[in-house]
Amino acid sequence: MHFTPTASLSIRRTIRYLEWLILIVYLFLFVLNRSETSYSYLPIPTYIAFAQIIFLAGLSFIFPINRPPGYRQTYIGLEILIIMIGRAVGISFEIGLYLVIAKSCFLLRRKQVIFMTIISGILWNLLLALSIPKILEFNRANLTQIVAELDNTNLIISRVVINDIGSYIAASLFVLLFSFVVIAEQKSRQKAEALTQQVEILAASLERSRIAREIHDSLGHSLTTLDIQLELAQRLYEKDSNQAVNSLNIAK
Repeated sequence: MHFTPTASLSIRRTIRYLEWLILIVYLFLFVLNRSETSYSYLPIPTYIAFAQIIFLAGLSFIFPINRPPGYRQTYIGLEILIIMIGRAVGISFEIGLYLVIAKSCFLLRRKQVIFMTIISGILWNLLLALSIPKILEFNRANLTQIVAELDNTNLIISRVVINDIGSYIAASLFVLLFSFVVIAEQKSRQKAEALTQQVEILAASLERSRIAREIHDSLGHSLTTLDIQLELAQRLYEKDSNQAVNSLNIAK
């Protein structure tokens, strides 16, 4: 997929801001839900979640929209790997996976995007199934604390409301900014097409001017020659009729 330099810059910048905002929301929700009764409270999920945020934030500076295909494929594969590692230890960052799929639409071919989406979905659900037993085991071991926490209605309500708000913000940012990317790319493409048409019109005008100038020069030379021959025939008409006829033939 090819984009104009202006469109590439706009897409890269918009996606970078989108990724940063989503990572901030993800970090906020992770910290909010991290309690002793949460599986993410364990050291490994915690370390991996923070490493996830750091690596994804670092990769957001790259976004190789104008790099070779192999480079772009490696970039998308690395982001998916980072998200899947988190999924393997019980960390669900679905909006991040959706963002990577959306980014792949700008970096990969259509068939590659479809294939990558199918494989990512299969791997995501497989890792989810594998992580469920560990999460259930953790919940059983902390069942008393979980039940006690459920009695705290205000805490549960605040968490549910904040989680819903965070999820809504992340999803709405995803939809809005990607819509802006598409609109900006379309406007850039329209400007490029309009500029191309102007260049074509200017080139055609220059070519017509060149042809007209050549015709004018050639016609002027021919008319001058014709005028000389006719004038010569006119002067030789009475003196040398044969020469006059020759001049008329040349003029014709």
